[in-house]
Amino acid sequence: MAQRRRLAWGATIAAVLLTVVGVAVVAARRDDSDERAVEIPTSRAPSTTSTSTTTTTTTLPPPPETPAPVPEPPITTPSALIAEAAPVELGPPVHRVYTYSVIVDGAVNGSVNDLRSYAQSVWNDDRSWHAAGIDFVEVGGGGSFTLVLANPSEVPKYAPGTCDEEYSCTNGGYVVINDDRWVGGSGNWPGPLDQYRTMVLNHEVGHFLGRGHQYCAGGLAPVMQQQSIDMQGCAINPWPLAWELDSVR
Repeated sequence: MAQRRRLAWGATIAAVLLTVVGVAVVAARRDDSDERAVEIPTSRAPSTTSTSTTTTTTTLPPPPETPAPVPEPPITTPSALIAEAAPVELGPPVHRVYTYSVIVDGAVNGSVNDLRSYAQSVWNDDRSWHAAGIDFVEVGGGGSFTLVLANPSEVPKYAPGTCDEEYSCTNGGYVVINDDRWVGGSGNWPGPLDQYRTMVLNHEVGHFLGRGHQYCAGGLAPVMQQQSIDMQGCAINPWPLAWELDSVR
């Protein structure tokens, strides 16, 4: 009987020991599982780096403000350039008066009285230098210049080396009309004699006003072109062109 009790007691103790051992094994396994979970490499931790990057990005300070653009100067258009290059509108011409007297030098075939009346009508015509504000008034002697009807042989003495017996000439205070040209015109002038006389008077008094010779640029010849010598492809013209008038205002 006692032996049975000892056997039962031993079985009970064994069962208790087995239970304790089982619990210990289970606990050990759980501890091992938790330990492995903790030891997961940081690089494999889900979304840890991504979350950190996102947070860093959103917490950066805002970029510095962009300075306001500096306005660029307006572009000059071709039309504006053309407007800037356009001739300045001239005001009223400054009124000037030149006096002159008329003489004859040598034997002439032309009429000095015809020259006198012709010059007065041409120089005070609105198509002549008069349009630039200049009046020409004949006086009995002296004056601002002298209009001369000269024998061709007398013409060179007014400007030796420059004036010749063939054409009219102006030098200083003398406006010299060659008598041969006054009577017969020029073989190089393809037009009527009255227009030739108008051209010569305007051309020579233009020299007195300080204008030099001009050259053909097509169309009407400038009155300061030497039309008595060569038309240079231009059309005959006895009157100053608009830009020639502007040049003496």
